[in-house]
Amino acid sequence: MKAEIQGLFFNETGVNTPSISSTPSTELTIEKDVLDRSSKFILGRFTYQIDDPYQLVWQVTIDGKQVVQDATNLPTGSGTIDTTLFKWPNSAWANQPIKHTINVNIGLRKGFWQSVYNLSLPAVTWMTPAMFPITLLPSRNL
Repeated sequence: MKAEIQGLFFNETGVNTPSISSTPSTELTIEKDVLDRSSKFILGRFTYQIDDPYQLVWQVTIDGKQVVQDATNLPTGSGTIDTTLFKWPNSAWANQPIKHTINVNIGLRKGFWQSVYNLSLPAVTWMTPAMFPITLLPSRNL
């Protein structure tokens, strides 16, 4: 079993998702006014290779502050999946025009699980974490 994140996409419109032929970025630069007018969604592209049903689990921190922990079910086999990693926080520290450090911890949990059931979930097997810088530029409309 193996899973890794290939890179990030900034989903400016919140409607269009990247095509499978588009290449994810390992570093993003976003203008603050563009971020403010956007969906604020940051997408991740994952590749995986599994022999049994698993759930892909991820935790995202921005500058050391956890912003999300989420998961999605994966079909058996190998492939690529694009999914929303997180929505950019609407907070003073996250909206400073600086280079922010995004850490993504990725793991796999055996089986398919839905959070609506209050079950004791199996342990997550964590993979190698990834780090991506996102530079937030000042607004041009100032």
